[in-house]
Amino acid sequence: KEEVAKQTEVAKKRREKVEKLSIQMVQALANTIDAKDTYTNGHSTRVAKYSMMLAKRMGYEGEKLETLYYAALLHDIGKIAIPNEIISKYGLLSNKERSIMNKHTEYGKEILGSIDTEFMKIASEIAYEHHEHYDGSGNNKKSGEEINMYARIVAVADVFDALTTRRSYKEAWS
Repeated sequence: KEEVAKQTEVAKKRREKVEKLSIQMVQALANTIDAKDTYTNGHSTRVAKYSMMLAKRMGYEGEKLETLYYAALLHDIGKIAIPNEIISKYGLLSNKERSIMNKHTEYGKEILGSIDTEFMKIASEIAYEHHEHYDGSGNNKKSGEEINMYARIVAVADVFDALTTRRSYKEAWS
């Protein structure tokens, strides 16, 4: 019995180390995304916090909230593949530039979808679907209930943050 308890404790400590490293990696990736554009610095963290606030009001708790928070941090990871001159352009984007920018959802799905874990599957769906609209007029034309619920929450948080922070092309709304 003593050996089983000892090995259980060792396994618990390893799992805790892996979880801590995973959380730090997700935060590092989010910081990498935000570092690409000084105007949106902190955006991923704010969106994750707003998403959690909304989800709490909807009755989410525990592991669901934690999953949403860390997955929301990665919602814009696809922007890593968008050229800097588009990301940091002062002023409105042209139609061609907007089309390129819209691809960040596809790139995010590809990047996160390449990691085969349940968490990354959720994060990948959020990255892909966070610019969908309930009426089907979003980036990838998904609509209604076919849009992941986490992605719907992140979409609201993302728009709120975009409207209430200064960007290169607009002032913040009060």
